Amino acid sequence: MPGRIRAACRGSGEPVPESDAELVRCVLDSMALAICGALGRKRKRCTGRRVRVLHVVGGGSANRLFLSVLAASVVWRWCRTVEASAVGNLLVQLHAAREQVSPSEMRELVARSIPRWRG
Repeated sequence: MPGRIRAACRGSGEPVPESDAELVRCVLDSMALAICGALGRKRKRCTGRRVRVLHVVGGGSANRLFLSVLAASVVWRWCRTVEASAVGNLLVQLHAAREQVSPSEMRELVARSIPRWRG
């Protein structure tokens, strides 16, 4: 993968990362830019409203450098939930078992159960 990333940088005229640290920073910067671009496109297409909160979940939420790069790209507040997949799976199972759990009830349950959640 490092070779493919360097080749893509060369092909697009971007600076080619040489060290491992430069490579990691290139990946994190690229991810942050892709997220910001996707948020802009989705906002225009779906709601027409500005995105005010980004919930960063999963393993990436434990990477402070990634969060810093992302926060520097846009202004928003964010929360971290490292075990987002497990929480989401549990909520889906709860919904299936009770059949009457609404999305707002799910958000409320998460807000009461997970520190730093600001849903």
